[in-house]
Amino acid sequence: MERLSSRLSGVVLALIIAAAAFLIMGGALAQPAFAEEVVEFNEYVVGGNTYIALELAADDANGRVALTTAKKAAKVTLPAAVTLPDGKDYNVTGIGSGAFKETGTKTVIVKTKLLTKASDVRGSLKGSKVKTIKVSVGKESAKYVKKYKKIFTKANAGKKVTVK
Repeated sequence: MERLSSRLSGVVLALIIAAAAFLIMGGALAQPAFAEEVVEFNEYVVGGNTYIALELAADDANGRVALTTAKKAAKVTLPAAVTLPDGKDYNVTGIGSGAFKETGTKTVIVKTKLLTKASDVRGSLKGSKVKTIKVSVGKESAKYVKKYKKIFTKANAGKKVTVK
């Protein structure tokens, strides 16, 4: 139920953004300035990766997004945050099931500290060629390597990988 509610919040955000763009442009819809492409109402391509909005950003707090489809590249970086068309930052807090399937990605560089539960990455590596998760969160990287080893397991993420 929480996931459905989050998905609906993203849809509402996208509808508000689309309506504002429509009015600002005198009735002509324009491509959002910060996203490379809008895939669906609440899905955005940033840096070649597709993200879905999970929670709206407030004036004083970041929203939340999850990676749904990684770009086709040998190395993919999962940033700590992305900027969406509303001009606000959204923390990356999840990776969708099968996000790396058919991308050819072998290494994922994780820069976010916000993958906190097994459900945040459940099935994310299933059907992928990913072999390594490289944690790069600054001085606390060693601490997060230990945490991420517990959630990027074959039973949870769908594939056995090396987390370093």
